[in-house]
Amino acid sequence: MLLNKLLASLSAFSLVAANTITFVSLDEHNRTIFSKHKIKCTNDDHGICNDVSLADIAPVDVPGLAQINVELPSGWEGNFYSVPGGTPDRTGMLAEIRSQGFENGSYYDVSALENPNDNVGVKQFWPAHDPNAEVSGCIQFPCPYTYYHPNDLQTKPATWSDKFYCTLGNADLSKNPHLAQWHMVYDHETKKWAPLSA
Repeated sequence: MLLNKLLASLSAFSLVAANTITFVSLDEHNRTIFSKHKIKCTNDDHGICNDVSLADIAPVDVPGLAQINVELPSGWEGNFYSVPGGTPDRTGMLAEIRSQGFENGSYYDVSALENPNDNVGVKQFWPAHDPNAEVSGCIQFPCPYTYYHPNDLQTKPATWSDKFYCTLGNADLSKNPHLAQWHMVYDHETKKWAPLSA
């Protein structure tokens, strides 16, 4: 019995905090980030998830104009969305990720399938420290870099980065010009993504 508990603890430890998503608020509105794992976790007799890689991540409050890190276990697959502070949980624009999936690569996209009218939540989603990475999502929706239909080819190529950025809300660049660094734009000449302020 003790050996089983020890092995379960070691297994859970190996999955904890393998990835970080930094949620970056671009406006003054407070939000709560919710997550949904693709596969619902089954709980043990004490109501605890049997596999940490299958559990939803606890909701996180993101104050306006702040950045909050969320730790994500290796192998976690699901989505994140934001809800304006003080409002009930409801699905918005989704930041979807499969961390350390096929051949240990992580796959990601922004999806409008659940709520294409959400223009104040998730905006853009991309891996850090990967100069060839693509950005998913839009500064303003709609745009061609978001998953709108079930057969869209919007899931981005695998990245081996373990850190991601996800922007939230609408920046007022006349008041906060420094936030342009978080507006990622595609350069058709270089075929690369870069910050608007670069």
